[in-house]
Amino acid sequence: MRMTDAQKDRFDDFKKSTVGKPELVAECVSKCIGSERTLPKTDPRVIIVHSCAKAFAGELLERARLLAHADGDDGPIKPSYLRRAHLDMVEEGHVQSREMKQRRLFNR
Repeated sequence: MRMTDAQKDRFDDFKKSTVGKPELVAECVSKCIGSERTLPKTDPRVIIVHSCAKAFAGELLERARLLAHADGDDGPIKPSYLRRAHLDMVEEGHVQSREMKQRRLFNR
């Protein structure tokens, strides 16, 4: 399967992009594993989490772009397409999602 010119451009942008600053990702990973000190950004665990986040974002955006194109919308990706793409990923089992309780508008 060959990529279209638009897909090649998006892929080039994807290769150049980053998901947050590596220092922030390192701090987040440190907190998740319960480390007292922040891990260096070259730690393999930080690199893995950073790579997975970037891959997830790329997959989500590509699915949203396909949904928008199917609806005849070739402009910027709207949040509704991102939500639909995420829901599709959850239904296909690619992403686990916890049940979210609906918040009440007014509490007594």
